[in-house]
Amino acid sequence: NGFQIMGKHRVFSESRSCQPCGQDGCNGTKVSDCLMSLDVDIIKKNIEEMLGE
Repeated sequence: NGFQIMGKHRVFSESRSCQPCGQDGCNGTKVSDCLMSLDVDIIKKNIEEMLGE
């Protein structure tokens, strides 16, 4: 869980039993639960940190 910094990129992830899946959504829905459940505040904080660098 959390994020990794690779150069100027950050990768966010959560531990899930379905990872890695390589699908374009869950159960044919075209919506990935793993992306929809990411904490918006953590994403926002990281964007602000990156813009400040």
